[in-house]
Amino acid sequence: MDERTPSASESDDTDTNPQRSFGDVSIEPDARQLWRGDERIDLTRTEYDLLLALIDNHGRILSSEALVTSVWGHAWLGDAHVIETHIGRLRAKLGESGRHPRHIRTVRGLGYRFDSGPDGESLDAAGAEATLSIGGEVISVLVRITLSPSGGLVDVSAELVDEGG
Repeated sequence: MDERTPSASESDDTDTNPQRSFGDVSIEPDARQLWRGDERIDLTRTEYDLLLALIDNHGRILSSEALVTSVWGHAWLGDAHVIETHIGRLRAKLGESGRHPRHIRTVRGLGYRFDSGPDGESLDAAGAEATLSIGGEVISVLVRITLSPSGGLVDVSAELVDEGG
């Protein structure tokens, strides 16, 4: 009996990671390939994993720490500022800059977001940290609100920042 590895078209993973396009940029997660128009863009493993983490959370703000955990795991002992370097390289490869980003946005004080609204317009986001006292317990949460270019609500998320007593 012959055994063979299923082809990509037969694999169950094909439907879970389809090609995704954002304007002139498309990514094929199963093939680990990035395209800008007809040009294939070569990325390092780290750049690819970072970009995929941003795309998988499209429209959501990810802190540098969350990106570090996504790319390197909880065992990372380095400085989270390494993300800035990789974001800069990704932007250059995508043909954008920090001053005029099309897809990878810096959200001051919060982190980074990959987005592309209708016709390539960006999404607007804001965040604020709040301290709450619930039943004598004091907690700090970071609340993020993301709006579409037309002002419609896209996402609301909250993240526990600190727990104290």
